[in-house]
Amino acid sequence: MTHERKEQHIKQLAFSIEQGASAYVTDDFTIDCPTPQRSGTYTQQRAYADMKARELMNDYVKSQ
Repeated sequence: MTHERKEQHIKQLAFSIEQGASAYVTDDFTIDCPTPQRSGTYTQQRAYADMKARELMNDYVKSQ
């Protein structure tokens, strides 16, 4: 997976987390989404989603 493609997946995964999706699904893999942060400011909620998305994607890439 190229760096650019990984960053696209992270952005889409973060959006899925923010929206409260149960999973992020692609043709190649599925990642279960954590519960989104509902307290705090929008910036804090976005930062949480970005942090978790990056963490989950890095874990996925390492497992491949």
